[in-house]
Amino acid sequence: MISFFRIFDKFIGTILILLLLPYTLLQRKNKNPAKILFIKLWALGDSVLTLPLLKELQKKYPEAQIDVYARKRNKAVYEGQSFVNKIILFEFPEFFKHLALFRAYDLVIDGEPYLNCSALLAMYFGKITIGFSHGLRSLLYFKKSKYDKNKHVVENYLKLINAENKNTTQLAGEDIQKFLKHFKLQNNKSRIIGICTGTAESASKTRLWPYFPELIKKLESYGKIVLVGTKQEKQKIQEIIDNSRAKAINAAGMFSTKELFSFIKMCNIFISIDTGPMHIAAAQGIPTIGLFGPNTPILWRPYNNKSIALYKNLECSPCINNTKPCFPDCLRKTEKYKCMHDITVDEVMNAIIRLMLGS
Repeated sequence: MISFFRIFDKFIGTILILLLLPYTLLQRKNKNPAKILFIKLWALGDSVLTLPLLKELQKKYPEAQIDVYARKRNKAVYEGQSFVNKIILFEFPEFFKHLALFRAYDLVIDGEPYLNCSALLAMYFGKITIGFSHGLRSLLYFKKSKYDKNKHVVENYLKLINAENKNTTQLAGEDIQKFLKHFKLQNNKSRIIGICTGTAESASKTRLWPYFPELIKKLESYGKIVLVGTKQEKQKIQEIIDNSRAKAINAAGMFSTKELFSFIKMCNIFISIDTGPMHIAAAQGIPTIGLFGPNTPILWRPYNNKSIALYKNLECSPCINNTKPCFPDCLRKTEKYKCMHDITVDEVMNAIIRLMLGS
């Protein structure tokens, strides 16, 4: 389904952009927008990284109504945020109801770095549009901002409205007392060590780290270990725990998105490959260790000053292009997935001890 969406977006979206270019002349500058729409259609972790932008947007336009156009997969990030008025879902068949919103917003900010459909939606809904300056889609925007590969993604988002902010973000969570009681963590005084081993919907082999069993075994004496993931990852996570021969809790599929926010906030430290829960932890100020290989920590490192990104920076890394829908499998002919396999258990343990001593 994801592959079909990307193919449709690339080919049909390109044709529509070319056909609609003349309509960009209708855009007119408005200094004090009363209604603002932010578009974010992809990725839970990436959505978390847009929250500082929305927070700064509210400061810049305190009287404006700020709505978010999202999908079911990422809407929970924006629910309960004081600076978000309403969430509109880009889902079928509800989408057809949104046709009545033609130019209903004074300002629309496209938070997607490469989707054609988001640029088309921005132009349809907005009198003024803002987006990133690369690609054919950028021709639809009234104002453009360069996606700088030498700056963190949070900073790239903030540049869309010429803002700067590095504060941690509160994520609206839900009660998880049943989980804590079931696993006897409610009154537990030992550390809670959160771990994320999988990549959820992206299912990318290139990001996986093979040494989690050894790491879990070494961490057993440091606190209560809880592995999070989706329901589909439950079996793989259990295999990791079984191979470790250590005591650990398999929480895969146990949390809603908001419950995951709440649980991660309780962790003393969080260890993860490059995926959504890593950004959730960092956004809430949790000491976080991110393991990177095919993607660059310059853009995607855990964004707080109590975190560490481990990255080998091989000659073939990063192989992911963050301005195009390009997520290749490992391109190496020998030593497949070397970028992740070269990160050792000892390196991760040293990083964990550094963060624990600093907390």
